[in-house]
Amino acid sequence: MFRGNLRRAVNEASASRKFERAFANDVSRALPQLGTGASGLAQGLVASVNFHNRKHENEKTAADIGIVICRPEVSTFPSIEGEASHWRISKDQRRGLLAQAKVGSLTGVRMSRTKWGRLKPSQNTIIPERIKYFCMLLYRYTDPARHVLGPFEWQLCNKHNVDDVAKWLKTDKFPEKLSSEQILRKLSLGQIGTANQKVIESIIDAQKTGYMEIRIYWKDGMGPPSQGHVRTNNPSRLQQRRPG
Repeated sequence: MFRGNLRRAVNEASASRKFERAFANDVSRALPQLGTGASGLAQGLVASVNFHNRKHENEKTAADIGIVICRPEVSTFPSIEGEASHWRISKDQRRGLLAQAKVGSLTGVRMSRTKWGRLKPSQNTIIPERIKYFCMLLYRYTDPARHVLGPFEWQLCNKHNVDDVAKWLKTDKFPEKLSSEQILRKLSLGQIGTANQKVIESIIDAQKTGYMEIRIYWKDGMGPPSQGHVRTNNPSRLQQRRPG
């Protein structure tokens, strides 16, 4: 369900050119000198979602899934006049997050409390090493008899320790649960997770197993050059050039 819904949402956003408009708006805010040129840079920008099978969950990551967002990033550089007239686009900037999934089940005399289970010994050992880019993915059935799955909830662990995580699971008291939309937004904005490429390659998407990648890219070989320059004496004129 999660895979299908996410793929459908991403495909619909690509078809309606939402990624193009969002990127153009970001570029316009960073480089107002571009004027209408920002739309040209964004033309053809789309996204896709890829899933890879889980393997050896607790041996290396203590997680069930890794999430990687691969997206373009624009850097600006000031000109002699002090205005940001030089720009560079890095097309494959990656940021990753690990998630341990826990299913909740109702318990107690009146079925008023949710039981989440405990961390495994291996998780107690490994999670502290990954805690800066680690979170809990919480899911439950709102109607177990009919197998109705409720919305996913996420709890970030980067400001806490493994003892805190164990306490949350035991007491069913999580300090700040976030929605899937909030998690993906924060990850794409670089507010959570890690940009350490060595960690992403060796831990989060090691051997291409056990991770989900959301890739934002230009389709069919389209896309702007990797760098360019805006003439500050005439904002409507845009120069573009490729490295070398």
